[in-house]
Amino acid sequence: MTMIRTPILWLSAVVAMLLFARGVTSAAPIEINGNFTNPSFESAEIWGCPSGWSCGSSFMGGFPRTYVPDADQYTAGANGLPGSLLVPDGTHAAYAPEYGTFIAYLSQSAPMTWVAGQEYSFTFWLGHPMHRANESTGLIDAGWPDYVRLRIGEGSEFSFLWDLPDPGIGQWVQITKTFTPPALGTGQSLYVSFISHNTNENQQVDYDIATSVPEPTTLLLLGLGLMGLARVRSKMR
Repeated sequence: MTMIRTPILWLSAVVAMLLFARGVTSAAPIEINGNFTNPSFESAEIWGCPSGWSCGSSFMGGFPRTYVPDADQYTAGANGLPGSLLVPDGTHAAYAPEYGTFIAYLSQSAPMTWVAGQEYSFTFWLGHPMHRANESTGLIDAGWPDYVRLRIGEGSEFSFLWDLPDPGIGQWVQITKTFTPPALGTGQSLYVSFISHNTNENQQVDYDIATSVPEPTTLLLLGLGLMGLARVRSKMR
């Protein structure tokens, strides 16, 4: 019993300190990912728009829709994702089609109201496929749109707008945006919109949203907990 007492005490002390640190940082940003319907775009309406989302375009037929990326779009193990994944979450991604010059919108208003002065965070994935989606006439290289933007909030009270980067051909990149609504935004519902602008028919952007994002403190607790258990086991042998 004496042999394992020290490791157990050590592990208990570490966990206690981390729990205290987590309590101190309880004012960390509130993650909004879990407030969306169909965040990873696994289901779609008959015309292709992701269920629960609104799709629009300045060109008829150019609205966003869902598809299942395959090896024509991303190479497993070399696309910014772990293992054999071709999509960050689930099997589907949303994408803005490539039909000439147009602006495409993918948006959702969720049942959540902002608290003035509270910081929020939104984490999502952008993908730049190697080839266009759902091509039946052969592979066509996919270029990046002229711009891709994220808007959170709408109306005159507040609205945040960010230009989003090109992940690189055949790559996914995870992006987190943090923001703090002003007092005027109190009571407004959660509104998020992805916007892309194309000037030719060979441009495409893919979107995916993880249903939840672990807090850094939670991950640290898990990692150190596993390390502590491993140390206890080694002492018992």
